[in-house]
Amino acid sequence: MRTIRPAIASDIPGIAQVCEAAFAEQIEPEVCLRQIAAPTIDLHVAVEGNEVAGFVLRLRPRWRSGQPRLAVRPQSQGRGYGQRLIESTWTAARRRGFRLSRALIRADNAPSQRCFAHCGYATDQRPHSLYIWPPQSGAANGKTDPVRLLPVDTITYRGLWLEGLADASAEIQHRAVQQARAYCAREDRGPSRALITDPSRLDVALLEQAELKGEYYWWTITL
Repeated sequence: MRTIRPAIASDIPGIAQVCEAAFAEQIEPEVCLRQIAAPTIDLHVAVEGNEVAGFVLRLRPRWRSGQPRLAVRPQSQGRGYGQRLIESTWTAARRRGFRLSRALIRADNAPSQRCFAHCGYATDQRPHSLYIWPPQSGAANGKTDPVRLLPVDTITYRGLWLEGLADASAEIQHRAVQQARAYCAREDRGPSRALITDPSRLDVALLEQAELKGEYYWWTITL
């Protein structure tokens, strides 16, 4: 029997196995348990027999639109689970007033791109570079406008996103990154992250401190 349904606590070991097989990443079981119960998060699973074959996680607390993360174990790919998982989150998103869904997909992840395209998502093929900065103790006071520091918890990542970093002056860029790194160190979180469309707009010293994690595209659909 093949079923798509909201995740329950007993699915966590299966979700962990799918995540390991699809991404070679470990999940945070306690975070996963909280997200199963959270009213602002949709975590759905595809169940094949008695096993979790895939999952989709959609976060909505600080974004204009739901941002799904999708995974299907290799032996269950090609059976339509990806499309059904993505579509399973749309009803709840519409009910909560969302009219747009976005997915951030690595430029070299062709299977995921095909799946989202099949669901009706489209991309402008504008690449975004993902940079990360590890936690670092310290202090940096002052405003960071227009940069927004957004703590994010997913089942595989507890860190902080920096929005609007490339739109700020070099002074504000440094202050925002220092505050983000200090916050992550203080709260025992992972690295701070920023998506940069044009790396030349980021201060050179910050680029030297960062690690480039790959190129990504935004995919969008109107719900």
